[in-house]
Amino acid sequence: MPLFDLRCNECNQEFTKMISYAKLADSKCPHCNSNNHERVYKANIKGPITSGSGSSGYTPPTSGFT
Repeated sequence: MPLFDLRCNECNQEFTKMISYAKLADSKCPHCNSNNHERVYKANIKGPITSGSGSSGYTPPTSGFT
């Protein structure tokens, strides 16, 4: 099941729920028990984070195709 980041429109608290998309509208805020919430979209950063020197030393793998 996917994780959803949500913000309650009643108490303004953010929370994360592991729930199916079909049941997302029925989920309740763990703080105030309201089901009036909206999805919060956050940046999802994957991969190495470098210090900004411009050269990470990373070489992508080759696929074998030329």
